[in-house]
Amino acid sequence: MPRILKEEIQKSFSNLLNREGFKETNYDYDAEAFGNETVVLQSKTHMLRFATDRGDVYIDIGVVSRKTDWILLDSVLEFLGNPTIKPGPNDLSRRLKELADKLDAHLDEVKRALCADNIKETKKGIEAIGRGKAVAAGLVTA
Repeated sequence: MPRILKEEIQKSFSNLLNREGFKETNYDYDAEAFGNETVVLQSKTHMLRFATDRGDVYIDIGVVSRKTDWILLDSVLEFLGNPTIKPGPNDLSRRLKELADKLDAHLDEVKRALCADNIKETKKGIEAIGRGKAVAAGLVTA
């Protein structure tokens, strides 16, 4: 049972995870689904969910008090004015390193964006960015 994702998370996120007290709460590997892996980590207040899907990696962030309310970390960072680049598939190490660096640099902002007082505004902003991209791509009309 490969644990490539767990190893890469440890390499890229170890300082942040140790400092914030994140512990693994779930791990799943699905050999029948292209070898996809999912790792969920939780601190006292926040959760991170790492998932691979056919060579791409996605990180969702959430708040412990709202366990089913996950938001894509890339979207939160973009909303806060710190967009990430998306390297090509199968570049797991580089992608995780970039996300670890961005999250570490903007952790306080991300936490504020996810707090109960700000979460609705954050979600509306993320939706507006998504609509703007869809309009720019000609997928929908304004």
